[in-house]
This record gives sequence, structure tokens and C-alpha cells, in this order.
Amino acid sequence: MSELKIKVGDKKYDLPDVTADHLIKIIEDEEKRSESEESLSLSKILKNRIDFYYDLLNPYYPELTKKVLGKMPSYQLSGLLQVQITNEYLKPPLDSKPEKAKKESVSKSS
Repeated sequence: MSELKIKVGDKKYDLPDVTADHLIKIIEDEEKRSESEESLSLSKILKNRIDFYYDLLNPYYPELTKKVLGKMPSYQLSGLLQVQITNEYLKPPLDSKPEKAKKESVSKSS
């Protein structure tokens, strides 16, 4: 699906193909955790980010417990990386075109 990998210890994990329902739940949970991030300590913010990875990865990689995820490289706890991961799930596959674009390209070539 994506070239993005999540590194935990010596292993790298692919981003799993998640269902729309799973992605919505992950995003909703993250929004709840982040609503008051301005008033949270940095340690709580980082714990929230571990929770994000746990929600995303644990159903597909049960060995990735919160304790194990605590061994991730610290750069993966960046909020920007979380946004990039979420955006990966929302990008259409490279080989797909919206239906309208397909029709327009056919009529232009006629």
C-alpha cells in the first residue's frame, strides 16, 4: 500500500490496509486525545502518539503492544508523521482515476 514503514526495535512494519471504519475510529480517537494537547505535558502528548500507533497497528500486528511501541525511534512520535500516515490512507491508488476524468479524456481524444 505505502512505502512508509513503522520501525519498532530492529523490525520494520508495513502500514496495514485498514477499512474505512477502522480509519475513522483511529482518527476520532486521535482527535479526542488531541483536543486538549495545548494543556498537556510533553510526556502525555508522546503517550497519546503511542496510543495512535497502537490503535492503528495492534489489530494487524498483535505483538505490537503499547510497551513494545514505546521502543520506537522518537522521530516516529512526530505529529507530522502521524498526519503523513493518515494522508497515506486517503490518497487514491496511483492506477485509479476518477470516473469524470476518464470520460473527459475519452471525449478529448475523439
